[in-house]
Amino acid sequence: MLTLKTSIAELTRVGKTVAQQMGKLEIKTVGDLLTHYPFRYDDYSKILSIKDLKTKKTGTIKAKINLIANHRSPRKKMVITEAIVSDQTDSLKVIWFNQGFLTRTFKSGQQIYLAGKINYDNYYGLQLTNPSYELCKDKSPIHTGRLVPIYPSTAKLSQKQVRFLVRQILPLIQEVPDWLPREIKTKYNLTSLSFALEQIHFPQNQPWLERAIHRLKFNELFLIQAQNQLIRQRIKNREAFPIKFKLKETKKFVQSLAFKLTDAQRKTSWEIINDIGKNSPMNRLLEGDVGSGKTIVAVIAILNALINKYQAAYMAPTEILAEQHFKNITELFTPLRDKSLTEFKNFKIALLTRNNAKINSGRKIKKTELLKEISSGKIDLIIGTHTLIQEKIKLKKLSLAIVDEQHRFGVAQRAQLIRQSSINNHQSTIYSPHFLSMTATPIPRSVALTLYGDLDLSIIDQIPPGRKEIITKIVKPDEIKQTYQFVEKEISEGRQAFVVCPLIDPSDKLG
Repeated sequence: MLTLKTSIAELTRVGKTVAQQMGKLEIKTVGDLLTHYPFRYDDYSKILSIKDLKTKKTGTIKAKINLIANHRSPRKKMVITEAIVSDQTDSLKVIWFNQGFLTRTFKSGQQIYLAGKINYDNYYGLQLTNPSYELCKDKSPIHTGRLVPIYPSTAKLSQKQVRFLVRQILPLIQEVPDWLPREIKTKYNLTSLSFALEQIHFPQNQPWLERAIHRLKFNELFLIQAQNQLIRQRIKNREAFPIKFKLKETKKFVQSLAFKLTDAQRKTSWEIINDIGKNSPMNRLLEGDVGSGKTIVAVIAILNALINKYQAAYMAPTEILAEQHFKNITELFTPLRDKSLTEFKNFKIALLTRNNAKINSGRKIKKTELLKEISSGKIDLIIGTHTLIQEKIKLKKLSLAIVDEQHRFGVAQRAQLIRQSSINNHQSTIYSPHFLSMTATPIPRSVALTLYGDLDLSIIDQIPPGRKEIITKIVKPDEIKQTYQFVEKEISEGRQAFVVCPLIDPSDKLG
């Protein structure tokens, strides 16, 4: 008997190969398949005559097979199946590639549904190429004559296979508990979960499909918000070492800078300083365009942590950025060495990446030695990449963790950093560090509050004087050519450009 936990391999027509392809899509159980939703739909819902199809180019026809036969292409050596079909209005040529079995599936005189797009061939004229097909005796077609679901798939897993398997398990939607309370469904005019699951896979019409999408989107956002609230509650229940605000020292540091802080930098710095002064952990997202001054805001928080005799960690997404931050932050603290304030004289700053280990004194240090110094608390500020997590360093007195580029650092990695840095005061109290994430991604406030609802939000909405405005654009696929022409023009005028290519597997080595 099938259940939601039944292995996908137990379904009819699922052999070892199909199960492997399903596994690539992370579909291992019947329940996984039920929540493997289509990403678009082909509208073949109207049954057209052949005459109308020739005009409209795309749709479903109900036609009789007059003739069907295979022949082999001399050039590509593929099997081509050709058929002539007709109805009361006209006749049409149909071709399929590498589907020679169709001459055994169909017989002359049979009525079938065909759904697809008509192409024009210089030699044969109009023809229907590689259409979906079903026998007319099928009471409820799933490949033609309806809004046809198109699923995320793999090269060796056809849409027909996925649809067949989903149709097979569809009765199990009744086993999925509808966990939303009735009053919420009534308030927001939401359909039942069973209806939504049925219609998302095989919608009867467009309005019902839209209702299904609305319900399932609500589910996703509801769960994100619920999870965020749980995370917030857990954070509130933890304790952190309050980092006392050192007004005199902070003023001296700000005055030593070669530039003046913007009002937005001052405002966000004050929000962070207020948070880290509490005995519950800060959990904040700092958002600002490239060049808006996020780093200096972070450094002001780091300064206060170090003066209070705590450690701070600064994580960057790549080795190149980590080295840049090490250089810049070391330089920011250097002028303070000449001042009368003794607190700044002995800050020990370290860089730790997969390929590099440095300290700001300039003394050469081996990675193993640096790891010991970090664990013993001798290093005040540790700047690095994901290596800080991968090396599983025990950070003895970490009170402030800063992560650059929030979207590159997930919840699991954040939890790992907190676990490594949690401090036990031998009285059964575990202290967690204050946590600051930073991103240059221009996330609208409403979206940020939804996706990062477990984080408080600070936004630097001001560019320092002399900086040009950052323009962010989304380029559509059909605009790529014009975009590269624009880049070429800018380069020819002496400007620079760089392209960031995402890796399938993260790598510090490539920076």
